[in-house]
Amino acid sequence: MLSLDRVCFSYGKNQILKDITVEIGNGLTVILGENGSGKSTLLRIMAGHIRALGCELDGVPVSLIPPRKRAKSIAYLAQNGYISADITVEDAVLLGRYCYTGILSAYSEADRTAAWGAIQRCGISHLADKSVLTLSGGELKMTLLACTLAQLEMGHLLLDEPTNDLDIHRKLKLMSIIKDISRTGCVVAVLHDLEIAANYADNVIILHNGKIYASGTPEETLTPKALAEVWHINARLERGKNGYYLDITK
Repeated sequence: MLSLDRVCFSYGKNQILKDITVEIGNGLTVILGENGSGKSTLLRIMAGHIRALGCELDGVPVSLIPPRKRAKSIAYLAQNGYISADITVEDAVLLGRYCYTGILSAYSEADRTAAWGAIQRCGISHLADKSVLTLSGGELKMTLLACTLAQLEMGHLLLDEPTNDLDIHRKLKLMSIIKDISRTGCVVAVLHDLEIAANYADNVIILHNGKIYASGTPEETLTPKALAEVWHINARLERGKNGYYLDITK
């Protein structure tokens, strides 16, 4: 379990996060908030990429766990990830196995099985032999997700705006993948799409002015009051036959 106890963080004199206290277990937890509210910073603290007191994984400070050991328990997909080397998609996904193989070891059959399973899960088998330098933004995003899934055998999956650059088909496919993973594990995703969050999240954390504004189910958190105070829109969350949608009053 990821736990945060009065976590604070500042860039110089600019305080980004203030007294963040929350416990995150299995299921899909979505972090929402307006731009600049500290969502990505909070996710990077959870991943151990930013040191902050009070963030623990099963009682151990995340930032004190050795990187390779931490990578076996926490997989993090950055918002603007990229691969600059001219390698195939399959080789790119295999990079996710580094924490198991080390820098000099050859990939084992288990590594290749894990990588290929992640490729199939993300629906990019047809791209396996293609250079990553020729991929579209959406194809690259799915390749990076596959690399992240190949890394994580058990543990916590952290995703920063994973639906960016995706068309609606791939966006829904990605959400279906991470929702499926969350049924038996912990997934934390930073999103901007409130309707997608409402339809897929088990729990929602809303950040506002560096603090937790609300935490709970989509119904408990995405209230008309929250939509007005955080996103400055006059709307309410409604449930139709195809799921939740925002009813916006003009």
